[in-house]
Amino acid sequence: MKITSKKCFTEVEVEAIEKFRNRLTELNVLEDYKLRSDHFMLRYLRAADFDQDKAQKTIENYLEVLDQYNTKEIMKEKFPKDFSDQFETYIGGSDRDGRPIAMIPHGGLWNIKKAIQRGEEDMFVRYVMKVATVFERAVLERDSDYGILVCDVSNIAYGNYFHKRTLEVLLKLVNMVEDISPGIIKKVYYVNAPKMLVAFFKTIRSLVTLNAEIFALDTNETKWKASLSEFIPEHGICCHFGGTCTEYTIV
Repeated sequence: MKITSKKCFTEVEVEAIEKFRNRLTELNVLEDYKLRSDHFMLRYLRAADFDQDKAQKTIENYLEVLDQYNTKEIMKEKFPKDFSDQFETYIGGSDRDGRPIAMIPHGGLWNIKKAIQRGEEDMFVRYVMKVATVFERAVLERDSDYGILVCDVSNIAYGNYFHKRTLEVLLKLVNMVEDISPGIIKKVYYVNAPKMLVAFFKTIRSLVTLNAEIFALDTNETKWKASLSEFIPEHGICCHFGGTCTEYTIV
């Protein structure tokens, strides 16, 4: 598997990474596999404009959130089958540069409004935190510069996303992931995206801190599969999106 190498770093970046790594090593707050990841270090440094104090503060916030949500226990949690079937996400595969992909085959069926009304808001938040944790580990295992999200939004029920609490929960989660893990997702592809959904994304874009390119591919299956194949090989994505990949974790 092709992994982005240190050769893509500038001399200034290499020096900053080593300085930041030494600083965090002395604090003894991060697991070794995170300390070893050059790209983990670089994501925080870039987000802080290479201000080491600011980058360290973001790391501290990141650790506070992991502790707040008790992600170690969340990783062990088993969600009810009807819940996990609806929201299931595949983590694995790879683009042509070895970056991992979060694949959501049934994003249009995500009914967060219903989950909230059934008293499952906390469960949904824990589920998203588990997905984010599994995804981060996949990025770290490959020491990739970032990961990619591909989501099928066919049959999306727009009314669910104009529900005030649904929108609040989604925005909070998306912004939190970007705030504590800056740059972990740099490209988001929505397939089977109708024009109304594109307009909706534009409306809420100013409320989202996610620093990623967002591509909305229309309902022409032949075209969106061709678009995905430009940067994802057939073996790098699951069959729902036209690939042959079976090496992924279902969350």
